[in-house]
Amino acid sequence: MAFTPPGFSTVRVNTRNLDITLSTLLGRYKIADVDDAVIKRNSLEVLIARTQQVIDCKSARATQLEVFNLLINELREVLKLKDQEKNNKGTLFLLGALLHRYFRLMQEYDNWSTRFYTWDPRSCKLFLAIRAALQLPEQMPYDYRQTDLAILDVTTIVTALETFRDNMKLKDEQQIPRFKKYHHFAVEDPNFETHLQEIIDKYKMSGAPVLKQFKAIDFIQSLADKVEAEHQLIKQTLLEWNRIFAREHPDFDFVNIETIESHMITHIKTASTREKILDLLYTPFIKSNTENADHHSFLAAMKKCSSDTACHTIIGGYSLLLQYPGMEKLKFCINQALGIEKNTEDLTNEDSLTELQFLKQFIEKNPEAALNYEFFGGKNKMNTQILQIEEALTHEIKEQKEETSSVVFV
Repeated sequence: MAFTPPGFSTVRVNTRNLDITLSTLLGRYKIADVDDAVIKRNSLEVLIARTQQVIDCKSARATQLEVFNLLINELREVLKLKDQEKNNKGTLFLLGALLHRYFRLMQEYDNWSTRFYTWDPRSCKLFLAIRAALQLPEQMPYDYRQTDLAILDVTTIVTALETFRDNMKLKDEQQIPRFKKYHHFAVEDPNFETHLQEIIDKYKMSGAPVLKQFKAIDFIQSLADKVEAEHQLIKQTLLEWNRIFAREHPDFDFVNIETIESHMITHIKTASTREKILDLLYTPFIKSNTENADHHSFLAAMKKCSSDTACHTIIGGYSLLLQYPGMEKLKFCINQALGIEKNTEDLTNEDSLTELQFLKQFIEKNPEAALNYEFFGGKNKMNTQILQIEEALTHEIKEQKEETSSVVFV
């Protein structure tokens, strides 16, 4: 059975949800269960409420509690904005603050321990309150650290701690880092930045294989965002152009491709958008749909051609990722997004090569597109890898054809 791409809207939604799909498959940490009735509030509200309980835990660690108090007061202002993206970032920021103190307390108690006596953070009120805020099990056997880490998962730990770090390093107009405004970090923990980075590096190393899969998702989602933005711009430009064209050429029976091209060159002012629309105009699909068309059906055909091109471009990004070794969990999610999880061979080498060419064309025509290339180690390395994969696929296709043609029937 040949590969039939899903529609653009399906691919777009599946791509937008790809990180959620992979997180669910991996059983990643959640602030709260979505089935919980309390979650009529968003995650930031829930985490602020739990952090307030940390502040109220009557610990003698006043400056450490002050950090949480100042932070949740700032984040309550974020809630008032009713901006989901800012709420999500605020949630990670606060989660990172809780995780930072969780790990620092364990380090502190470990440093106090000697071969004669072991200090245990299970006797620390603040530590217990933070575990409660993180919804970790109340029962704490000897190996609770391993149990906690299995629940929290390294991707959540690294993502939250990096968000915490990046926000704390932001500078104000006087170029003073944010963390310097917190007495505990400015005075009592002069090595705050170093300690925080050490924790991040530790879990980055242990969680590298999983983190890599989320970096791949960052790439494909950034690609889908840019592709959708271009598609929407092309649709809007075509709509505006078609109004003028229908007014100046009311009888579509008396126009041809050359007339349409000339009119587009005159009336579509933005050069980059015009060139992309002209590329669509001369595709076989549009040529075959121009005869016996009217203004409405021609516009619909052009928009469909743009939608199909956008879809193939995103699938080109998926085809690139599917060629990488490992990442089996992510590959399952990608195949599911493409509707081929039951038969992955539907996406043949020929299909993958074709889709890659759409991706390559998009990158060449949009050199300014700020995609997330971290998975590849930079844009230049990605371009090299695309060429190498094209070469490998071309070679495999050639070998397959030679094997087929060399079959001798007796």
